[in-house]
Amino acid sequence: MRGLRVIAALCALLLPALTNANPVSDYPNTKQPVTGPASAIEAYAQAFRDRNSAGIDAVLTADYTFHGMTLDFKQYAFGSVRKNEIETVNNIFHGLTHEGVVIFPPPLSVSMTVDGVRDNIDPEHADSTEQYRMLTVTRLGFKIVKDSSVTFDSAPSVHMIQVVRGDVAQLMPGQTADAKRWYIRRWFEDIRGLNARLGEKKGECGDEPAAESGTPSSLPTLPNVLGVRALTNPACAAMRVQLELPGHEDARVQVYDVSGRLVNERKLRAPEPGMQSIDAGAGAQILPGVYWVRVEQAKRRPGVRMVVVAR
Repeated sequence: MRGLRVIAALCALLLPALTNANPVSDYPNTKQPVTGPASAIEAYAQAFRDRNSAGIDAVLTADYTFHGMTLDFKQYAFGSVRKNEIETVNNIFHGLTHEGVVIFPPPLSVSMTVDGVRDNIDPEHADSTEQYRMLTVTRLGFKIVKDSSVTFDSAPSVHMIQVVRGDVAQLMPGQTADAKRWYIRRWFEDIRGLNARLGEKKGECGDEPAAESGTPSSLPTLPNVLGVRALTNPACAAMRVQLELPGHEDARVQVYDVSGRLVNERKLRAPEPGMQSIDAGAGAQILPGVYWVRVEQAKRRPGVRMVVVAR
């Protein structure tokens, strides 16, 4: 998917370097489940193969976010919205013209291959495993054939795609709130490539964090909602976060990697209500990558936040 974001704007510069003397016009369609969580990915891939912008629009939730490879890791953490996704695929399918100049003509063919889908717990919604899933796609790639001599062919890479069941998804008008239908809510691009780049980011882990205190900071009012946020994004391997604790009850802080694996857990015994800064990764080896930090306290709704970790 990274190439999709780049090719629309820079195709005129990239295509000469992507010449293939014996281009292949299409990938064979990969047979993926037509029902269940993975059906959302197959629906996207088939719509891409058919150059069907409406089909892609139909499978993305209203709160869809694409977390793509950029030079700014903070931008990766926030992601881009569904409107940008639709604009990008339209440019890929139908070409791009700017002020009368053709930047990218309509291609002869486009295709996407999806292979090796694994179903995991969605760490953002660990209590709702029937409605939310995180899917690992071990080989996802695409191909765009411009003409008989030029082909853009991305190397297959690992992607993480969060899907949500239709009866709990935030939907656009016309989409069906059906428990048998699944939609794509988040897309994390090229996880291995991202982790490698984060591992090269030495000594640069976002803004300087606030000074850590052993006691909560004094506030005029206490938090009403349980919450957690990263003090820096990207964070260093210490993964310092700020908790918003409304009550005195015991609290639990969990760290999941992007695939849904629990990598660390900390328990806070009868903490003082208010804001507390802690090292969520203490006691574990936190490698560069994308993680979810989750805080639980009593029967309150858990707070969950995504954190990008650099070296």
